[in-house]
Amino acid sequence: MEYLTDVTTFGAMPAGITDSARFMVESGLAVIGTPDDAVRHLERLWRATGGFGALLLVGHDWADWEQTRRSYELIARHVVPEFNGQLNARRASLEFCRENRSRFLAVSETAVQNEIERYRKQGRGDSGS
Repeated sequence: MEYLTDVTTFGAMPAGITDSARFMVESGLAVIGTPDDAVRHLERLWRATGGFGALLLVGHDWADWEQTRRSYELIARHVVPEFNGQLNARRASLEFCRENRSRFLAVSETAVQNEIERYRKQGRGDSGS
C-alpha cells in the first residue's frame, strides 16, 4: 500500500491508516476473503461499471507463495466460472432436477419396490438371510 500511495498515482490510502488491508476491504477498493466474497465484490463492480472485459489481479506479496497459489486456484475454480457462463448448464440441470424431484422420487420408489417383489418371487425372500 505504501508503494501504491507514495510512489504510483493510485493514491489509495489516506494518511494515518494503519491497517491497509482492512481499509481496502471496507472502502470497497479490494476484496480479501472467500470465493463468495470475491464473487459479490466483482458483481458490485460489474453493476457499477456496466461490465468490463478483463480483471487484473495485483500480486502484492501479502501472503507466501503457497497461499497466493491457493488463492489463484480458488479464483480459477470458484470465481471465474460465475462470470464466464461455465456454470449455466450445471445450474439448469440442478433446477430441472429440483423441479422434477417428486416425479423422479416416485419412479425410484416404484423401481425399488418392483425389485423387492421380483426378489421375493424368485424364492430368495423366505431364506431368512
